[in-house]
Amino acid sequence: MPAARLQDLRITLVWVETYFNLFAEPVPSDADAPMASLGRSTTYASLFNSLASGGGSALSLTKPWLSPTGNFFWTYYLDGRRPGDLTGEQAWNNLVPLRGRVPARIAGDKATERVGLEAFYYPHGLALVATATLQDSFTLEAAVEAAFAFRRRDTYEVSWDPQLRRAAERLTLPQAADACLAVLRHGVLGKELTPEVRSAEPFSVVTVVRAKGVAPSKAVAAGGKVHRALEAMASWRAGWKAQALPPFGDATVPTLSGNAGSDVLYAHPRARVVWFQRLLGGRQVDTRALGCYHRNLMFLSMQVESLGGLLRGTATGLTGAGALPAAQLDCARRAAGILGRLSGATRDTYRSWSPSKQIDQNGLVEPVNAVRHYFGMTPLT
Repeated sequence: MPAARLQDLRITLVWVETYFNLFAEPVPSDADAPMASLGRSTTYASLFNSLASGGGSALSLTKPWLSPTGNFFWTYYLDGRRPGDLTGEQAWNNLVPLRGRVPARIAGDKATERVGLEAFYYPHGLALVATATLQDSFTLEAAVEAAFAFRRRDTYEVSWDPQLRRAAERLTLPQAADACLAVLRHGVLGKELTPEVRSAEPFSVVTVVRAKGVAPSKAVAAGGKVHRALEAMASWRAGWKAQALPPFGDATVPTLSGNAGSDVLYAHPRARVVWFQRLLGGRQVDTRALGCYHRNLMFLSMQVESLGGLLRGTATGLTGAGALPAAQLDCARRAAGILGRLSGATRDTYRSWSPSKQIDQNGLVEPVNAVRHYFGMTPLT
């Protein structure tokens, strides 16, 4: 069989920030805080219900799914509910974010690359998502170099909404993310916010969506070229060609497909890489399934990251002298239950073993259990 050629590579980076300003008592005024309505169950539910037709609000907010049927992640996350039938109260109970418009467009110089930006708002924070679609005929090594160029080296033309009266800029992706987060953060309260929790590095999800020269049933060889490429796009270390590879089994997450040898979900604390040979190597490559899986994994990782930040900050607050706001405690209680279900891959939510590893690898077990203990829940094991 000829060497593998990667024809479609999806790369998503997720930056998550946590703040508790919208939970403040008394409630911030609309004049001072344009998104103050997100911080209370009644006003959040009313806003969510006003978006039932799929149109944006005055704040350019929409539901996080693009159609009433949603996608598989939200359907399973919501225990089989049709997302379009979800009420505002149910959305609050499940800590469903609202999608917001990013007041910037990002464009690169490569005809083979498309980049899109998305924003998601929670009662307790926000997330910025950047997704690149790289379509060419890459060798494994060239695909890794293209991924590194997108994340760290290439510069992009960032054009801002005219209302911002800000000139276009040439920025790297990390610089563009910092600039966008500052603008989005300002839009929450109308003034500069200092996040309570923000990870130093974004969470990344990389999926090979289409490839040639891949055997669908052949197991991925530990220490081989595919292993090295997966490790590179999970570790993001500059010296990836020469670095020692970890034991293959230690860096993978069990999948529910039953094809452990050829379906690989590769994991680092801040990354997931999807290499599903079963879907890549057939006569008809199922790009729709792999693209959908990539999107589901992005939403799943974003939820764990955001809810984990909420519980990390709340656990710290529980040890302080003052009482925490009631709305924050309500959201924290719900987040503790949701992360418990996600980490156990239970059938009443989106089933995957990735959240358990994400929680463990990012030091979230202790704060999650501190909040669960406060509310009388059993600890994560």
